[in-house]
Amino acid sequence: VYLSNNATTSESLRRNTDDPDDCPDRVVIGLLDLFGFEFYPVTSKRSNGFEQLLINYANERLQQRFVADVLARAQRELVAEGVPWTKVNYEDNSSVLRLLEGQAGLIDILNEECIRGISGSDANFVDKLLNFHKGHSQLSIPKIPIKSQNTGALGFYIHHYAGIVLYACDTSWVEINRDVLSFRLDSFLLNFGGDTTANTRLNNKKIGSIASVYTKQRRHESSFNSNSTIGSITNRGNKKQHHRLKNVSTISTKETVASKFRSQLRNLMRNIAATRCRYIRCIRPNDAARPMGASKAFDRIAVVD
Repeated sequence: VYLSNNATTSESLRRNTDDPDDCPDRVVIGLLDLFGFEFYPVTSKRSNGFEQLLINYANERLQQRFVADVLARAQRELVAEGVPWTKVNYEDNSSVLRLLEGQAGLIDILNEECIRGISGSDANFVDKLLNFHKGHSQLSIPKIPIKSQNTGALGFYIHHYAGIVLYACDTSWVEINRDVLSFRLDSFLLNFGGDTTANTRLNNKKIGSIASVYTKQRRHESSFNSNSTIGSITNRGNKKQHHRLKNVSTISTKETVASKFRSQLRNLMRNIAATRCRYIRCIRPNDAARPMGASKAFDRIAVVD
């Protein structure tokens, strides 16, 4: 609902502020903020979960692009021009990217568990990941296995370009990735017809607007999934459809959070590839977020590095 309303608002603003006569060549300047690698150390009370994995996956992609733009291209130009130079060895992270987003990679294995309905679990997901990619240089487990008390899934290491991160399924990755609304809320929004009483007319207009956007979005998503229940959810008496939706076995792998994230990231990389990139390095004076003027606010060694 949020995404649909945001897209509608953005399109309305563009339509009302865009003047093609001012810029006939449609020149676009984009600004991308690289949010940085994120992980919690083993000694921290917080664990690295599904959200940290997606953040670090995006950073792996952007790091690969940065290396190609800055290091690899510069070295090719020096060789072509015959300029004396000292070769800089940089790490190729294509292996970890294939582990995460490639065929039968982490995202595909997680999606497989999501469409298995109630039999899908985080423990099965991790077991399949470790077995299928046994011996992978970028994937490992602690010497002393760590099992989540909430899901029973083993913790596992992924060797990112910026360091080794221990991931844990303390909150269910399968449920987060499914991102399925409860049946009652889903059915209410799809079946909403509006109440004409004076006391609820205003609220129903608001709910009706949200329900309308939600229904359009669900119909759009159903076009990607031949097993979608959108056409029959509106039948309030259909208990079989109720059971199917609760079983979440009808979710499409294209509708999961990880799949959408992967698709959006690939679109972003295509847009970046079509541009001339310039990189601006932001220098952080200290790692503790201390304001300038405070004690130890300027770490000279960290700034130079």
